[in-house]
Amino acid sequence: MRSRSEVPFSNMVMKNAKDFVRKKEGTLSVSVFGNPDMAGDSLPVRLVPKLREAFPEICFVVEDPNEIDLPKRGKWVILDTVRGLDEVAWISVDDVARSRNAGVTAHDYDLSTLLLLAKKLDPSFEPQILGVPEGIAEKTALRDISLGLAKFS
Repeated sequence: MRSRSEVPFSNMVMKNAKDFVRKKEGTLSVSVFGNPDMAGDSLPVRLVPKLREAFPEICFVVEDPNEIDLPKRGKWVILDTVRGLDEVAWISVDDVARSRNAGVTAHDYDLSTLLLLAKKLDPSFEPQILGVPEGIAEKTALRDISLGLAKFS
């Protein structure tokens, strides 16, 4: 059996929209971003199995920001590493825009750029982003993410 670090990132990413169709009607989907090969960016992805166990009613999907069709419609919740945060926190696309000038950025440049472009194309675009700070302890992150997601269960 290969270790987690040997599993190609592409094997962890949703391959097509049919994966969303399989979930029950009304089930919340949380898009999880991160690079399992980078220690500072891998925590949200590493926590997915524990989050699925804690929240079986939520569909956690590890995604690649370069393969997303935007704008997404309806409620969209994102879980990603965010530089500059001191604790797990809900942030908005407007927060991402402001942070790019302040040196605090969504860790994945591709995702932040994509979100800002989607907002420009559709001003009503408002995904809910649960930011996880770089360097946070796994146990603390799991507790705080669980508290943040509790409002959906």
